[in-house]
Formats: sequence, C-alpha cells, structure tokens
Amino acid sequence: MKPLLEATQKEFFTALLEPLRGSSRMATDFTPTNDPHSDHFLQVADRLVRPGPNLTPAEGLELYHRQYWFRLIDSLAEDFPGLRRLLGETRFWQLIESYLLSHPSRSFTLRHLGQSLPPMVTESEGEFAGSVAQVEWTMMLAFEAAQLPLPDAVSFTESRIQLQPHVHILELPVAAGKWLDREATDILPFVREPSLVVVWRTHSGSVVHRTVDRAALPMLAALRQGGLLEHLLAEVEKDLPDTEQVFEWFRDWQQLGWFGVSTLQIS
Repeated sequence: MKPLLEATQKEFFTALLEPLRGSSRMATDFTPTNDPHSDHFLQVADRLVRPGPNLTPAEGLELYHRQYWFRLIDSLAEDFPGLRRLLGETRFWQLIESYLLSHPSRSFTLRHLGQSLPPMVTESEGEFAGSVAQVEWTMMLAFEAAQLPLPDAVSFTESRIQLQPHVHILELPVAAGKWLDREATDILPFVREPSLVVVWRTHSGSVVHRTVDRAALPMLAALRQGGLLEHLLAEVEKDLPDTEQVFEWFRDWQQLGWFGVSTLQIS
C-alpha cells in the first residue's frame, strides 16, 4: 500500500511542477502566455482528482497547482528584494519562473528554496546581480544559524574564541553590500570593486550586513577557525594593520555580538 501511495504522491507532484497557466498565471507578474496546460497535467487530473459539483478534475488540480506556485513565488520575492530592485519587475519574474522550473522546492518549510539562485543569477545576469543575490541568501542562512555562548572577560583569556555560527564572511568582486544599503547611489553594476561583507544576526534577532575593511579578513578568517585569542593574534600579526586599528575592530565586533565561546576543548 505504501509504495502505491508514494507513487501517487510523486505523480501528483509532477503536475504541480508544471508552469502556471490560465487565470492562475494572469494573477502573477509572470510573462503572459496563451499556452494551455500540458497533456500530462490534464491526464494526472483525470486520474487523481475527483470532479466536484462545480469543478472539473483539471480545475480542481489547478487549485493545488496555484497554491503551490504562489507559495514559492511569495517566498522568493520576500527573500530577494534587492535582486528584484536591481533587475526590475519584468526580468526578475522571468528569472524566478525559470529558476523554479529548474529548481523545484525540496522542503516543506521552503528554507532552502533560494539556495541555488545566486550562482544561476551570476551566470545569467552577471557578477553584480549574483553578488546581491549571494548577500540576500546568506542573510537567510544567518537567520537560522546556531548561537554560541557569549564570552566574558575570563573567556577571552582562557577559552577558545571563534566567530558565531551566524556570522558569515563574503568576499565579493563588487560592492553589492553598499548597493543594498544604498550608501553609494553612484555604484554602477558593471564596475568591479572587490569588497568584504559580513552578515550576522543581531541581539534582537534581526539579520543585517555590513561592508568592512578588507584588511580585517586575516583576523576574521582566523576567528572563523577559532582558538585562544593570543594565539590567533600571533598567527596573523604580520598581516594586520596597527594595534590601535585592531583594538577598534575587536571592540566593535564584540559589541555587535560576533564572538562566541567555542565548544571544542583546548588541545
């Protein structure tokens, strides 16, 4: 009985993956088309959906089809507002439809729905749009990442210190972080400006990002690995600027909640 149920569910799902058509499509921002539902869609409807008093099997299946697609569309629009702003409505929705047809949802929660969107955007739209998508996707990762205990004065001298799991470091070929913040409206998508962006979850639970000095990368990379603070500083000392600058970084990062006490034992 179970294999039969699984086969039925799989067949039903194949119909949901088909492109939106008819009135359902007209209710979205997708490019209009007069194409009808495929023969496969209609055949699945006839086999698996009972007709109702006012609905044919195809119309009944279209209700499920619409709910499935609308949920995915809303999720990606919410997760990638900056990409939408950059590409404009027409191109954004063309891209989203193409993405969903090639990368259907694999999770009920939709948490990882946009995982493969950044590389696809980079390939089709270029590195600036791809970098914007990467920052926004990383914000999703930071939102659900774990939280280590915050260090106190004793921890900084006796415990392994590392970056919190929700702190992500992005080396980008363009200034996508500044563009998302609208700090520099003169940043053009075709200008290469390598940047270092940190994404993290704040004490209040919101997720933010900041473009930081690229000179901080060696220290941030060492903190990602974790260890006794004095050892980490010794390892990257030659790659760091003056002591005063490093002190300012640490003070800032600590206030932002980037540090955590590692659960690994000191060897």
